[in-house]
Amino acid sequence: MLALSPSPPEVPGPDGVPPFGAYAGELGPVNLDRLAPPHALPGWARRLRRKRWHYALYTTPEVVAVMAIAELGYAANAFFAAVDLREKQPLIDTALLGLPAPLSTVSDAMSRGLAGSFRVPGSRPCADREAAG
Repeated sequence: MLALSPSPPEVPGPDGVPPFGAYAGELGPVNLDRLAPPHALPGWARRLRRKRWHYALYTTPEVVAVMAIAELGYAANAFFAAVDLREKQPLIDTALLGLPAPLSTVSDAMSRGLAGSFRVPGSRPCADREAAG
């Protein structure tokens, strides 16, 4: 079996270069604004190209559920789906389209400290994970 190196403590590294490859463990903070050329985008393009999302999958012997909140710079969306595994029937399958920040937010944290929210009339889903410590 191939042994993977531990995940980098931050992305990009101190030199501004992204650590390409496969790693084991939780990924540290990601701040693409610190990318060095040739990987960096010009300032005017960052807002249009920036995309952040949180995705989660939950399973039990009875149900599988998935959710995501995505902030795309110019728009945001969220989706939720759940299936009853015993009855083999969908419980919910919903997709929402909304406005970006401040109505929708997705934190830079990928594990501990993760926070995401999405607000549209009639729906306010959120996802949070406490910071370490």
